[in-house]
Parts: sequence; C-alpha cells; structure tokens
Amino acid sequence: MFNKTSIHQFWERGERGRKIKIFPLHLGGRSQSSRWFPAWRPSTISRAPTPESHQPRGRQRRCCEGRVRELIRSLVSVVFLFPSFSFGAFSSDDAGTRGPALLKKPVGVRAVGLGGSFVGVADDASALFWNPAGIDQMAQPEILFMHADSFFDQTQDFIGYVKPVWWAGERRTLGVNVSYLSIPGFDVVEDEAPVDRARPSDLAVGVSYAQPWRSVHLGATVKAIRQQGLDSTAQAYALDMGLFAKPREWFSWGASLANVGTALRGGPEPIALPTVFRAGFGHRIMFLSSRPGKDTVLLTGALEAPWDDGIAPQVGTEYSRRWGTDNRASVRLGYRGGSQAHTFDNGAFAIGAGIDWRSFRLNYAYRPHEALGAAQFLDLSVRWGSPLAQETKRRELIQDIQDHAAAGDLAKAQASLKEALALSPRHEPIRRLDQTLRQRFADSLDPATLFASGQDAFRRKEYEKAADLFRKILVIQPMHKEAADQLAKTETVLANRRLAQLKEQVAQAQRKEREDIVRSAVQDMDRQRWAAALTKWKRLLTLDPNHVRAQTGVEECLKGIYQEARAAEKDGDLTNALAMYHAIQRETPSYRDVSKRITAINAGQKDKNAKEGLEKYTEGVQAYQAGDRDRARTLFEEAHRLLPDDKTIQRALDRMNP
Repeated sequence: MFNKTSIHQFWERGERGRKIKIFPLHLGGRSQSSRWFPAWRPSTISRAPTPESHQPRGRQRRCCEGRVRELIRSLVSVVFLFPSFSFGAFSSDDAGTRGPALLKKPVGVRAVGLGGSFVGVADDASALFWNPAGIDQMAQPEILFMHADSFFDQTQDFIGYVKPVWWAGERRTLGVNVSYLSIPGFDVVEDEAPVDRARPSDLAVGVSYAQPWRSVHLGATVKAIRQQGLDSTAQAYALDMGLFAKPREWFSWGASLANVGTALRGGPEPIALPTVFRAGFGHRIMFLSSRPGKDTVLLTGALEAPWDDGIAPQVGTEYSRRWGTDNRASVRLGYRGGSQAHTFDNGAFAIGAGIDWRSFRLNYAYRPHEALGAAQFLDLSVRWGSPLAQETKRRELIQDIQDHAAAGDLAKAQASLKEALALSPRHEPIRRLDQTLRQRFADSLDPATLFASGQDAFRRKEYEKAADLFRKILVIQPMHKEAADQLAKTETVLANRRLAQLKEQVAQAQRKEREDIVRSAVQDMDRQRWAAALTKWKRLLTLDPNHVRAQTGVEECLKGIYQEARAAEKDGDLTNALAMYHAIQRETPSYRDVSKRITAINAGQKDKNAKEGLEKYTEGVQAYQAGDRDRARTLFEEAHRLLPDDKTIQRALDRMNP
C-alpha cells in the first residue's frame, strides 16, 4: 500500500534527527493535513525524488505519449460507447495519484506469472478483475482464494466466485468478488507523542454478469469501493466492462475498461479512480505429436493503458503438461514493460508455477523488485459440479445439424434444428444454421439449382446423389429434357459401376476361396494327409486349371501316396497298398510302376485267396462230418468268398442250404 500511486514523501532534517512526512496514504497525496512518523526510519524506504523533481520527466513524457493515449482513449470510447466526458485529460500533475491502490493490484496468481497479460485469456475466476466477459467461458462453478505479500508489509486478499446459469434459453454467468488490501496497524505520533492508532485499508466488493452476444461475450462488473485512511473514510462506485471472443480453439482475444465511476469522496478532497484500458490475446500451441493434447504452450500478450500513468506492454508464456484426465502441471514466465515510476511498477519479470489436481488448482508466483523487494502470490481455486445440461445438449444438437447437413440429409438436420431452436432460440450459431438450412431448402426446389448441383455431383462421381437430383427435377418439370438425358447417362454409369462392383465381389470371393484351399491343402501336406490334400488341389485346379501351386501340390501328393503304398506293401498290408495304388492310377494311369504293382499284388492276392479258400473248405468238410452244420456253413461261406468261381465249394454250400 505504501507505493507511489498514493504517497508523496520527502525528507527533512531538524534538530531532533531525520523524520518522514507522509501524506495520508490512500487519498491521493493531496491532503491539507500531515503528521510526523519518526518510528519509520529513512533506511527502510528507498529515497524518492521530491514532487518537484517529477515535473520535468512528466513534461518530457507528455509530448511523446499524449498522442498515443488520446488515440487509445478514442478507440475505447468507440468500442465501449462510453461518454467522453467521463475521462479527464492526462497530465503529469495527476500521474500515479489516482487511487485506491487496491484497484491497481493484480488479481490471480496465474495472471501475475504471465506478466499481467491475462485479459485475452481470462479463463478462471480471476477474470472478474481482468475481463468480466471472460467468465462466460467457464463451464463449471468455481471459487478462487488469493493471498499476496509485498513491500511495506502489504497484504492483499481476494475471493471470487463464478457460477454459470441457464436463463431464457441462453447461458449466462454470474460472479461475485471481494478484495481487501491492508498494512499492519501503527501508531500515529504528533510532536513525538502517540496520538492515535491507524490501520489503512482498501475494500472492494463487486457483482459481475456475462452473456454471449453473437460471436463474442460481453461482461460487466458493478463494484463498491471503501478506503480507510488515517483519519477518514472515502467511498466510490465503479463499473468494469469487458469483451471476449474465441474464434478458434487455439486463439482468443479480449478487451476491458475498468474502474469507470465516481471519485472517492469522504476525505479532504475527491480522488479520481484509476481508470485503465486493457487489450490482449492468447495463442495456444499443441506440440509433441506423440502426446497430442498433453503438452501445451500458451503465448499471451496485452497492452495496458492507465489514465494516470504510462502505457505498459505485457507478455507471458506458460508450458503445461497433463497426466491422467484432470491433472496438469504448469510453469510460467511473464514480463511487464514500461517505466511507471509513480506506481513502483517498473518493467520486471515474474515467474510462476501451478498444479491442477482433479477439481483443485494451486498457483504460486514470484515478482522481484529492484528497490522494494519481492512480492509473492499464492492462490487456490476449486471447481465442482458438471457443465450445464442445456449447454451440453445444445452443443450435441449443433453437431448433429452440421453432420446431417454435410451428408445432405436436410430432413434430419431440420428436425435437430427445431429441437435446438426450442432449447435456445436466440443462440447466434443456431440462428445462422437456421438461415443456411432455409436457403438450402429453397434452393432444393429450383430446377436450375438442382440441375447445377446434379452436374456438380456427377463431376465428383457421386452418381447416386446426382441421379436423385435429376429425378427430383423430373418430378417438378417432367418435360425437362436435359435432366432426362443426364439421368439416363447417370443410370448407365451406375449400372456399369454396379456390374463392375459385382464382378469385383465375385473375384474377391474366388480369390478368398482359393487362398483358403491352398492354406488348408498345405496344412494337410504338413501333416502327411496326402489323400485329403490331393482332393483339395484337384478342386483348386477345377476352379483355376492354370494354378501353378495346385499343379505342384498334386505332384507332391502323388509322391507321398506312392511312398506310403510301398511302405504298406512291404509291411504286408496289401489291401491298403492296393487302394493307394488305385488312387494314384485314377489320377495318373502311367505314374511310375503303379500298374505293375497293382498286377503283382492282385496275382499274389489271388494265390493267397485260393490257398485260404481250400483250407476253409477242408475245415468245413471236417465240421460237416462231425455233425457241426452251423460251423460247416460258416466255413463254406468264407471259402466261397475267397474262391467265388470254385464249383465244388458252391455245391457244398448249396447242400447246406436246401
């Protein structure tokens, strides 16, 4: 609080040593009464030039800065439509004297870490100070607590609360904040004797409101200000106005005009409020493609033009890394330019860091000062609840309208639009979509428009859409010859296209079937199931007689069957060997020596059958002679099976079956 915005001080040497004469701190330094404070030694406060020493520098700056300030004031007047008589002309006489100091103290530790360039970002509850329009982008209720310690043992506290609501078919945002600035109490002495106890302080209470308007957001804050001085209390009322827009997900901008209102009254003389204009932007950069949405760099810039001091450019950057769903860690670096000696706010760097954990956010910032020491800031914010259900529903409906319109399904788009208009009839994006759909419906009944759209669809090879458009023309104008010709041409292309697609589908099915046969046949060959593999290779050759793999597969299977037949023949399994030789012979009659093998096996089998047949016949005769007719019959039947042409065995069997 003891800063050059509110203090004029000078030194005097008397018989009793050095003393400091300090005018009342919060009343702009123009009080008619003064008191002595010997308890404060000069060594604790940097020497400042006398008020007279400020005059030359103020006059030098006035010439080069006056035109710029006048230009900015004109722009502000146009933008905010505020009467020009509300702003006094800038002069070096009132440089840095407007108060109270509380209205010049930054709020929000994240903003401090970004060098104060927060008016174009304004995405947390500290937007109540920087740009009240920014609170309209907050999806959930939030409360923010801030505490700061700076030079002269000043303590600053801030609490802000923001809540989005749904009213009259639109999202609105309400906010309230309380700011308090004070120093520890001290004794007031006069003639080296304590006469009073003082604790100067500033208090501001504000109520905010924000809502969208077309493609931007508008916001305002009405606040009451009370200033407690050494021996008096002053009050004032002020208005903050803001404008915020986010045309892209990665870019936003904003502007605000703060502390426009009545002068502080209640002290020795009225003190004007420190009106200030701010404008800035925020640009977000996503990088590290391996972690999309995880790593973000925010670049900010702003220009601050106070009515009682020099213009201050501000820049800042923030790097954030996210882990999990709702957790994030951030580091910040900011710089505030300019040379505002009257406010102790010379250009200086600030650093900061923050962590988001679930719904909690903790931020810290550190801002050094060459003469007065460092200032430290700490805040904690909490978010809770869910986004407004109506806003979420509206966002989903807008996406549905856009998707259906892009797909050409105007009926479904119109149905979603009706639902969106019922939910939020004055929402600007919905109204624009309504106008677009109305125009598209009107164009859809104009034959010339339909014909042009059909030709465009035909050129893009969207033949189904083109055919539908040409058919619609013929419904409206049955004698439209060009539409009929184009429809015939389109249907021919569609027929050829469908035929080609059908052929391609058949070819794909055949290719898949062949691939499946090859895979299955190879598996059978790996397991030495030669007969099953041979059957599959023959089926594949039926589908594709020139299939090279099937031809080689048949050869490999015949070779495998032949080797198994030879092995069975050596093992005496002539029946199995003969079956395999016959299988080879059916496929390739002249394969190796298969015919000779079959002849040899048949001859040997015939001799074997004759020998076994005679043995069975002899056993049958013996059984018959022994009177065992059933066994004799069985033996004669086996002998007849082995020697079907033997007449003796046939007669014996006939005798057993009278």
